[in-house]
Amino acid sequence: MFKLLVYAKKYRKQIILGPFFKFLEAVFELILPLLMAQLVDSGIRQNNSKIVWQMTGWMILMSLVGLLCAVICQYYASVASQNFGTELRNQVLKKINSFSHTELNLFGTDTLITRMTSDINQLQLALAMLIRLVVRAPFLSIGAVIMAFTIDWQAGIIFLITLPLFCLILFFIIKTTVPLYQKVQQKLDVINELVSQNLSGVRVIRAFSQRKTEIKRFSKRTDDLSDVYVRVTNISALLTPATTFIMNIGILVLFYVGGFKVNVGHLQQGQILALVNYMNQMLLALIVVSNLVIIFTRAAASANRVNEVLETTPSIPTSTQEVMTASVNTATATQKGAIAFQHVSFRFAPQFGLVLKDIDFKVAPSTTLGIIGPTGSGKSALSQLIPRFYDVAAGSVLVDGIDVRNWPLTNLRAEITMVPQTAVLFTGTIKENLQWGKKNATDKECWDALELAQA
Repeated sequence: MFKLLVYAKKYRKQIILGPFFKFLEAVFELILPLLMAQLVDSGIRQNNSKIVWQMTGWMILMSLVGLLCAVICQYYASVASQNFGTELRNQVLKKINSFSHTELNLFGTDTLITRMTSDINQLQLALAMLIRLVVRAPFLSIGAVIMAFTIDWQAGIIFLITLPLFCLILFFIIKTTVPLYQKVQQKLDVINELVSQNLSGVRVIRAFSQRKTEIKRFSKRTDDLSDVYVRVTNISALLTPATTFIMNIGILVLFYVGGFKVNVGHLQQGQILALVNYMNQMLLALIVVSNLVIIFTRAAASANRVNEVLETTPSIPTSTQEVMTASVNTATATQKGAIAFQHVSFRFAPQFGLVLKDIDFKVAPSTTLGIIGPTGSGKSALSQLIPRFYDVAAGSVLVDGIDVRNWPLTNLRAEITMVPQTAVLFTGTIKENLQWGKKNATDKECWDALELAQA
């Protein structure tokens, strides 16, 4: 996950100042029980209204300042996490757009959508929690133990005994839930894939009367996801009651030990009240720590999935390449518009069999070639080698007499016009879609294009 924090570097100010203000809030929160003890022991018990009003005023002031610090931290956390998510999404989308068809087939559309949405949302949440709670929760836990020792060392030992018990429960829950959260993300990918297939293939499903079959298949997958989610949620839900049980046992022990100490004059009632508050603060802060661990665990799984996309090197680089070789610039007039396949073999991935084997032909300029054959014979694959959507496994594809691998991709694809089998319209007007081919096309040019396309 730390690799991805580079996309939050513009918001270092918020990431640093947010935890600082949360730290100040925690300091004020730790002081409040001491003021409460002073109010009870020196004010109420001794009927000293001056002390009562003084302590009340200080407690209100510290609460208001703590609230202000919390609001500032929340603001910084929101700014940093939301902008971090925006930067990361932009970078992931940029990376996906650099992929060749090989990488897109390797990942699949559905998992890429999940990584762009659910996984990055999880990372946003993790950064927000990092700013808001990663300093406050441990500081409150440790600070509560230290403050207990300043009141009474024997009470401090009770805190030290309670802490490891909670840590054991936390370790068990984390160890059990981490693999289950990873399964949840994988099953979400499957759900997205099924939804995509049903939406894109709805006409086929209806034509073959397979609606009930698809509904059953989808229900089974959602039930699988639900089962894993319920299981991991049930295990995680054990944390709060277990912590509450430990906290109540700790408070009972405090009352038992504190009662003897109050009777012999070693402690006062206000100090017992402060110790109980510190016990509550410590264990509630530890619950927050446990939730943070779960959030960061899920974020780590999401970070691995996002990093997998960002660290994938495209097999066909789309970045600005070197200027065309001299042979490209000096292509003869007879070569302009010529296409040649020289003993081309092709497979979609190294582990797959050959789709095309030893294809060898030439298409002269200003001529037309029609390729026919049964479904799956490689017609579409052959056409996609010309603009270099894929690279050949053997041989070479020549455009204007030059191997397509020696062309800058932008220049190569500007020379080629493709009409895909499936028409795709992007969000926007028809004119805006037409202007993909020419940004400054006039209305007349758009109408001419529509007529030529018989659209």
